[in-house]
Amino acid sequence: MAGISKAYTLPFDYVLFDMSYANVIMYSAVLPSYDPKKKDKKSGEPQKVIKADDPANRDKVREFFETCD
Repeated sequence: MAGISKAYTLPFDYVLFDMSYANVIMYSAVLPSYDPKKKDKKSGEPQKVIKADDPANRDKVREFFETCD
């Protein structure tokens, strides 16, 4: 519940008492997550983290967005 509250800047009491269970599930389904043990579907290698705020990674970020489906 705290993750939804923080991600969508909603009051914690609103999420806890006023949101339906279905809405909580739908809101949490679209939150991004990172699992370091998860393998990449195409290459079978572990997921890589690209720090987009680092100017040295500009080309990696551009390549990532070009390859997204």
